[in-house]
Amino acid sequence: MGYLFRLFLLALIVWLIWRFVQGLLSPPKTRSVKSGSGSRDMVACAHCGLHVPRDEAVYLHSTPYCCQAHLDADRMK
Repeated sequence: MGYLFRLFLLALIVWLIWRFVQGLLSPPKTRSVKSGSGSRDMVACAHCGLHVPRDEAVYLHSTPYCCQAHLDADRMK
């Protein structure tokens, strides 16, 4: 029983050393953005606070809104 435990412990140590060396030798992993358009400027809707791309926002006197309904709701105030 003691022999099997020592063999298992030795195998575990060898495996841990192997993983450590692999981690040191492998290049760092980078995360890529799946979006084809890259990063876009976002603006917050003045009515609800939802962030939408700057070019998709609806504007009233340079104030961004996420949709026409929110622009109309703030206009009625």
